[in-house]
Amino acid sequence: MKRFALPLIGVGLLGFVLMRSAAPLQATVATNTSSSSSSSSQDAGDKCTADIDKALRRERFLFETMLLGNRHAAEEGPRATRVDEDGNTWIKNTDGKWVTSGKDTITDEEMDGKTAKDPLAKTEDVDPKDAAIRPGILETQKALTSDLIPPVLQGFRAFQCRLESLCAGVDQSANTPASSASSSSMSVIIPGCQPVEEKLIASCQPSAIFTINDTVAARTYCRPVMKELTSYEESQLLFLTHEDAAQRTLRQFAGFLEPLLVKLRFPFLSPLQQVSNFIGEWSSVSCFLPYCAP
Repeated sequence: MKRFALPLIGVGLLGFVLMRSAAPLQATVATNTSSSSSSSSQDAGDKCTADIDKALRRERFLFETMLLGNRHAAEEGPRATRVDEDGNTWIKNTDGKWVTSGKDTITDEEMDGKTAKDPLAKTEDVDPKDAAIRPGILETQKALTSDLIPPVLQGFRAFQCRLESLCAGVDQSANTPASSASSSSMSVIIPGCQPVEEKLIASCQPSAIFTINDTVAARTYCRPVMKELTSYEESQLLFLTHEDAAQRTLRQFAGFLEPLLVKLRFPFLSPLQQVSNFIGEWSSVSCFLPYCAP
């Protein structure tokens, strides 16, 4: 009897130990699963806001090229920046290559192909050898700044409409689950703006790892950033117009005074030259005063 009792006691103790260790193991597995789910949800929310930032960055770049123009990448110097069609920012290094985070370096020719372009601008009709892919409004020659104000204001209004349409597209993306989306784009109508087709932002669509908090964050993130961006661009636009008006006024005065000074150069300078020559002749006059130096 004792021969069987000892093994039975050992088996019982082993079972008790396994049961005691099973609970912490299950808790660890549950914790890892919860942590993985939370991490996936956080990654989904960050991906959505990152895609919104890229879209806003692209619209800002298009607005600035509308004002200041867009040259060939080969003509840009080091530390120049460009934005591609996906919203990624590229910087030109000292080696003449364009770099960005997480992608291989590209050449000037490749950067020209990747640079974001305004779909309303007919850039395909521009000669590739031309110095300017798209001339800016403020680059217009032989015009007053007051003549450029209407197209500048129209461009700024178009910029506002694009941002409003983008944020409306984000709202619709957050309301359209990925499983029920029948199309990759939707029509957006903003009062006072032209109706446009906006692409659904896939990373902002509700999914299994996209929580309600992510949906709320996606719908409340775009518009505050849009307001800050439009306020900043409005202040910069005011500064640019003042500087442009000052430069054009100075050039007008310089262009007017240059031929006048050329014509009046000899009448004004001849008497001064004669006075200078006359003063030089005083050195040959003898000194008859007693205190003159010998």
